[in-house]
Amino acid sequence: MEDPLVSVILPTYKRPEKLKRAVDSALSQTYKNLEIFVINDDPETDITKTITSDKVICINNPRNLGAAESRNIAIRASNGDYIAFLDDDDSWLPNKIEKQVEKFKELDDDYGVIYTWEKIITNNRNGKERCPKKEGWIHEDILARNFMPSTSALVKKWCFSRAGMFDPEFQSSQDCDLWIRISNVCRFSLIPEMLTIRYIDGKDRINVNMEKRYSGSKMLLEKHFDEFQKNHEILGQRYKTVGLYAGCIGKNDLASSYLKKAVENKPDAVSIAYLFASKLPVLISKPIFMVLECLRNKYNPSNPLNILYSIL
Repeated sequence: MEDPLVSVILPTYKRPEKLKRAVDSALSQTYKNLEIFVINDDPETDITKTITSDKVICINNPRNLGAAESRNIAIRASNGDYIAFLDDDDSWLPNKIEKQVEKFKELDDDYGVIYTWEKIITNNRNGKERCPKKEGWIHEDILARNFMPSTSALVKKWCFSRAGMFDPEFQSSQDCDLWIRISNVCRFSLIPEMLTIRYIDGKDRINVNMEKRYSGSKMLLEKHFDEFQKNHEILGQRYKTVGLYAGCIGKNDLASSYLKKAVENKPDAVSIAYLFASKLPVLISKPIFMVLECLRNKYNPSNPLNILYSIL
């Protein structure tokens, strides 16, 4: 019996120097029944010098459509039974897909997603290891916090017909929105091994994208509010996240409003401290919030460069 086809979906935007590493990690998989889609979301960037393998299918968007819609385009074009996502600045270990496909063979049919642990490299230095342990029906767990980056997941294609694809309206948090919907229709499983490597450039990901993080977390709260409010602790956590990002971009009035609701729903010491920070002048509160974001997402805040990036 032939191994099932896996469709690898890799959107890219203005990162040709990093894209090669990601593509090479897909081409180096020990599992060989793959089709690899690279979706170029910047018409002005020529990726032909980076993509030299005839095993890679290149799709050039006519204009910048965003990562979510780029992934959707490739999902529609894919022929695989399984879908794997890879960001253009991340990579996989060679046996990642093979282990996930073999794991699916051991599971019941109602399992639709298998994810892995990941290693996080910050500013080219060894960073943290992300080792969640959630399995089964994880809907409430993913409502509380997204612990599963899309680059670690292998997804049965039927999940998208039942739950929908990425929401292109989201500037960030689109993977969490997807997992919330997919976790309603299938069970999730885990391979507890470091098979995914995520690279974080402190300045690029912490500072530049904070506006998008605020927008995405706010949209997530609004879109799934009916589900969040069923659990006051989860709702409080989501208010806290939006409030934190509002503080990171200097919108202290909004931060204070969200954080007050966070304290009302989940009156823990962290939410209270965030609320206190939102009452400070922006010149003081903004760097505090940015450092708190480093701590919250484990961007190796002990590295002085990350502290500097958070203040700039």
